Amino acid sequence: MTNYYIAISIFCLTLGGYLAIKIKRWINIRAMKKRFKAGATAERNAVPLLQRNGFKITDDQPERNCFFEVDGEKIKYNVRADYLAERKGKKYVVEVKSGEKAPDPNHSDTRRQLLEYDHVYRPDGLILADMKKVVLKTIEFNIDRPSYTWLDKLKAAALFLAIGIAIGIVLAH
Repeated sequence: MTNYYIAISIFCLTLGGYLAIKIKRWINIRAMKKRFKAGATAERNAVPLLQRNGFKITDDQPERNCFFEVDGEKIKYNVRADYLAERKGKKYVVEVKSGEKAPDPNHSDTRRQLLEYDHVYRPDGLILADMKKVVLKTIEFNIDRPSYTWLDKLKAAALFLAIGIAIGIVLAH
């Protein structure tokens, strides 16, 4: 009789675990569908907000093929923004966000996504459409990159020429 209870206990534990996994998966899928639906609604609602603020939508869901290399192996990936828009002759990438954290440009995932758009699309600007607050935020990344004038480049070329001449003189003797 003891083996019978052990077998029933193992069966019930296994069935309970299986059901718990299935229920958890169902809850996650339902939550994901709800987020996607809210996101799609936010994207639709962003269009009139952009238009009221003088933007003209030029493309929706524009996709760019990109590549990077890992140890010499070329890897392809795609980047897709929500919208491309124009205003006063300038081109913008528009990212629509809803929810609690995502509309905040300080949120690391949002910031990384905007940085990627800035890098891939090379727009004149980025617009973050915060559909929770129904506002548009202009995002700019001011990354300090050295800019060299033609004079700086000429000085560097002259320096390398002088070093080359000096090495040539030393090797010629």
